[in-house]
Amino acid sequence: MNRRYRRRPAGAGRLGAALVVATLAAGCASDADDPAAFCDAAPSIQVVTSEEELVGPAGPRRVEELRSQLAALHEAAPSDIRDDVGIMVGVIERLQAALAAEAGADEDARAETADALRGQLEAFRGASDRVVAYTRRICNVNLTGE
Repeated sequence: MNRRYRRRPAGAGRLGAALVVATLAAGCASDADDPAAFCDAAPSIQVVTSEEELVGPAGPRRVEELRSQLAALHEAAPSDIRDDVGIMVGVIERLQAALAAEAGADEDARAETADALRGQLEAFRGASDRVVAYTRRICNVNLTGE
């Protein structure tokens, strides 16, 4: 039996495989953009109302709890709010590292650390405001308790 095979152009198999992967990824992306998991996780975030809550004897424990909660929220965040939650996680991680380093530092080093964190806290506040607004609008949850 003599079968005639039509020869495929070079790279056609790779292109087909790439299209399958892209299609599968697109299907997964829609699940990642479903806000349900984010909306379920958001109410468990402990709201910080003052910087004093993050310093003092309970500060390191409080910062770690907040970092852990925000990291979980980041994993559940849909793409339209994921970057803002990521900003919050990054700032909290830098704050956590700074507090640990500050413990053995002299006064000048502590002042330098505080100055560096002030700018990052502004980024945190902006991202936090957007996350709160998103959570209120999409999840119908008011994180600020107002």
